[in-house]
Amino acid sequence: MESRNRVIRVVCAILMRGAKVLLAQRASTKAQGDLWEFPGGKVGEGESDYAAIHREIAEELHCRIKVVARKPTYVHHYADKTIQLIPFLCAPIDEPQAVEHQALVWSNWEACQDYALAAADRAMLASWEEQQTSAPSLLLFAKAPIEAEVKTRLIPQYGAPKALAVYHALLQASQHLLQGWPYPKDLWTNQFWPHGHEAFTDAFDELHLQQGVDLGAKMWHAAQAYSGPCILIGADCPYLNAQHLEETRQALQSHDVVLGPAADGGYTLIAWNEAKKAWFEDVAWSTDQVLAQTLEKMQGLKVHLLERLADIDEPSDWENYVQNRLIAHQTRKQD
Repeated sequence: MESRNRVIRVVCAILMRGAKVLLAQRASTKAQGDLWEFPGGKVGEGESDYAAIHREIAEELHCRIKVVARKPTYVHHYADKTIQLIPFLCAPIDEPQAVEHQALVWSNWEACQDYALAAADRAMLASWEEQQTSAPSLLLFAKAPIEAEVKTRLIPQYGAPKALAVYHALLQASQHLLQGWPYPKDLWTNQFWPHGHEAFTDAFDELHLQQGVDLGAKMWHAAQAYSGPCILIGADCPYLNAQHLEETRQALQSHDVVLGPAADGGYTLIAWNEAKKAWFEDVAWSTDQVLAQTLEKMQGLKVHLLERLADIDEPSDWENYVQNRLIAHQTRKQD
């Protein structure tokens, strides 16, 4: 007899076509027959969640998909088992076919609850509605840690392997910062991360792929995914701390925007109650004019500025950071 407490890891696809989502009706002969669900299935032993969602949808719907984002895992308890439901927001490449289901339907989000959904799917939808909150979402912009593709301005002096090691250290600083953030936090990245970084990526509520021709377009694309206040940071400023985030959260209650000035003329943090596309257009990114140009676009708004901090772009930035950490460590030892 199987344990009543067995845990089953299941992936499901939130397949979107415009404003509609695909629901699939289970075959009458299967468990929970005739109920509707988001298509998917069990993760195989040794299989990654990403591999599982592609395999399941190919088997069930004879459809290739593009994974756009990973939404938070939802845990649902049945009488005889616990389901860890891992939803992926996807776009279909092919036309889905009812291979293993008796029917498919494209439904508006508002109408999904009108269908006889499987218990786990219905509860997951309800939980998403309950999680809507006025607390700001924290968005981390970070590239996948791949050698020769990160911290490229360090490579001429340090070489690609050391530049990657520096980037890993910056990711650790970001991870430490985010551990104390009690509100929603999402990772926005340029591609899915190589195996071995799950301890970092799984700490986020959702994972999204950046889209856009430049940094401004990518930030605006991300901003449009949220209806409430947001705080957007990168993984380049290890000086950002929990006090800066709390100051930002509180400032958003009385200001339209919060900016964290960077020593090089850019910004280490941008936060808003309602983002405007103009803030991210016609900006000379990666120059010392970024902050000034952005502030000019925000004229007439209440803007709160954090303290000026350095980010890590050049070898001298990293060496100063290492030296500052060494001094701080020695000071703590003396105390």
